Amino acid sequence: MKTISGVSCLIILMALNGCQKEEATKTSENTSPEGPKGAVVKQQGQASWYGPGFHGKTTANGETYDQNAMTAASKTLPLGTAAKVTNVETGKSVTVKINDRGPYVGNRVMDLSKAAADKIGIKKKGVGKVKIVAHKPVKKQKYKHKRK
Repeated sequence: MKTISGVSCLIILMALNGCQKEEATKTSENTSPEGPKGAVVKQQGQASWYGPGFHGKTTANGETYDQNAMTAASKTLPLGTAAKVTNVETGKSVTVKINDRGPYVGNRVMDLSKAAADKIGIKKKGVGKVKIVAHKPVKKQKYKHKRK
């Protein structure tokens, strides 16, 4: 009987411990109004471009693909990320928004929109060696609220 009452007492104490009042706690340590910049991601490799067959179609983030906008597709960067893409041969750069997934050909690291590829000088060749620098977006602050 002592064992049953001891176990019962332990269960009651554990249940009461879960009922204590707690304040909301931040899951992020962001204290700046602008927030910290996310982790820097650097990649280098072959980029290609895509356009006519995809123009007007829906991208991975739900936008309508515009081959004349400064956008790109990446397999690894989060959708919505801004990335600076530099043509290693010419030194020309463009900032693009990642709004789609790909490329799915060979070991390419990025598919640029027609306009972005033209701006850095890889449209004519179709592919080119690029350097990519991006800041992964910081996740929004979330607050955990405990019931009182």
